[in-house]
Amino acid sequence: SRDKKTILLQFLVCFCVAVALVFVTLLIQGFFKDTLKENMHVLHNSFFASGALMMLFSGMLFVSDEGVFLGIGYALGRAAKALLPFLGKDHETYAEYRERKTGKKKKSTGKLALLLTGAVLVVVSVIFLIIWFNA
Repeated sequence: SRDKKTILLQFLVCFCVAVALVFVTLLIQGFFKDTLKENMHVLHNSFFASGALMMLFSGMLFVSDEGVFLGIGYALGRAAKALLPFLGKDHETYAEYRERKTGKKKKSTGKLALLLTGAVLVVVSVIFLIIWFNA
């Protein structure tokens, strides 16, 4: 029951973020145009941009969980310690850094909710695109 509530909450939050993104893009593009065709084009752009962003964020979360950005974090940390003398001069190897970062791995959730919500938005945008072509 607790897992179902967590999953439902994740999808609800993703849906609210998706609706907010769609409204922001509608406001930026100006929804109330003169013709139906122009309105369908604006709706397609809004839903596609929001869906693509959500799916890309889901992909970024996935590759981040796999440890793709550990090397960048290690390099930036070493550069900051080399440039700023008041930071500690501990000499941690990359293997120790990777072990420290991956050792306290917590369960990352929400990637599937982001991906599915983004996919639904892209499907809705394709529907608006079909209407736009036929109008």
